[in-house]
Amino acid sequence: NPPRMASVWQVQGTEAEGATDSGFVRSVYTLLRVCDAEIAGWSHDGLQVVIFDPARFASELCPKFFRHRNFQSFTRLLNMYQFHRVPSA
Repeated sequence: NPPRMASVWQVQGTEAEGATDSGFVRSVYTLLRVCDAEIAGWSHDGLQVVIFDPARFASELCPKFFRHRNFQSFTRLLNMYQFHRVPSA
């Protein structure tokens, strides 16, 4: 399981099928492939996006892939593409 402070997101619903054609989703996939594993990555089963360090994610990764440094803006985009936050256990 990811640490408690991690932000975990998973695609939900049948609407998510079309999301894979999105430039945003492709950017997230690329970002997760190249980023430092201490900042973000996939869950062990590959079904969830895990942001281990939201502050570093916003300051170091968002500007490289998006036009902002705001973690909340990134999470709004995740929601728009049918990613939903997984409650911590």
